[in-house]
Amino acid sequence: MSRVRAYLELVRAPNLFTAIADSLAGYWLCTGAINFTWRTGLILASSACLYAYGIVLNDLMDDETDRQERPSRPLPSGRINTLTARTICAASLAFGILLALGAGVSLENPDHIDMRLAPTLVALAIAFCIAAYDCLLKETWLGPAAMGACRGLNVLLGMSVAGSLAWDIRMAAPLAMFIYVASFTAFGRTETQSTPRRSLTIGTAGVIAGLLVLGVLAAHRIAEETFTLVLWLAFLIHMGRVALRTIRHPQPRFVQYAMKTFILGIIAFDAIIASASHGWLAAVVLLLLLIPAGLLGRWVYST
Repeated sequence: MSRVRAYLELVRAPNLFTAIADSLAGYWLCTGAINFTWRTGLILASSACLYAYGIVLNDLMDDETDRQERPSRPLPSGRINTLTARTICAASLAFGILLALGAGVSLENPDHIDMRLAPTLVALAIAFCIAAYDCLLKETWLGPAAMGACRGLNVLLGMSVAGSLAWDIRMAAPLAMFIYVASFTAFGRTETQSTPRRSLTIGTAGVIAGLLVLGVLAAHRIAEETFTLVLWLAFLIHMGRVALRTIRHPQPRFVQYAMKTFILGIIAFDAIIASASHGWLAAVVLLLLLIPAGLLGRWVYST
């Protein structure tokens, strides 16, 4: 059991559900109804694999630092060796790209197989942004932007399977996700140390800005449906409350709690995106992903 736990910790298993939620929300944003096809399953699996690739690559790059700051993690503790982690990293990347390639196959015409390249191109862009963040940009001012790009592209990955990527109001979804994730990444960059209140304040302002852009996307549904309004307001208030408490108490344990809240909050963020297109039922389906994520989060850390 301890071996299984080490692997779950290595890939941050609770957070895999947030990656799946991103792509499912993006997919439903571009469909006329709530549906789930084999292509949807492939793209959700691709999203999870690419997330695992990014997390394992991050730990490989941070191994020396983690030996000082996070010695209990799988690699510095020796529960998983470096060769195994590299193998998992490479396999996750390969499967992530191949699954996206498969999701682009169209079998609507039995006499001709069409290949849509959009999912593969988006998956490659995600892989590039992940590598850029983990290997080059993490400690620079571009680091949070690179992380935000990974998540925004993950929403776009789901959108790419549903059809053509039109430049309309739906593009507010990946934009809102980009702003939200880039901002909380900046918020928690020094989560193992005491964080300057200025950084926390700037990060909080960005988180709120991302939620306001999300509100613009969902505005028509907010005006029509009480559930979407309540969900968006509750999310906005809760994230603001957690951020403000952290600004008042910038110690590591408060920052780490806020980061865990922001990360798992991505599922609620995606639920609002889904609700903007298909109402409360789509939102509830995505919110149900909080159950396995939360249960795993009690056993396996997510930051």
